[in-house]
Amino acid sequence: MLPRPEADSAVLLLIRHGATEANLRRPYILQGRTLNGPLSETGVEQVTKARDFLKDFPIDACYASPMVRARQSAEIIAEPHGHEVQSLEEII
Repeated sequence: MLPRPEADSAVLLLIRHGATEANLRRPYILQGRTLNGPLSETGVEQVTKARDFLKDFPIDACYASPMVRARQSAEIIAEPHGHEVQSLEEII
């Protein structure tokens, strides 16, 4: 479990999206901006574990790139906090 931040501090959590089918193929397929697929079953499991780990950590906002895999990951993590994920083109 993560320690709770001090009242006068901010914590920025950077979390990579879960795996997609392209991530799991061999040889690897680099997705970049050209492939915009959803999370694989493995990716959903990965992000669900992150969500469960962070469920009691105070999260005030959740941002993601508009890529499907990133947004889907952020939505799973934000769910127990009741936040809408805000898409930012700048973080593609």
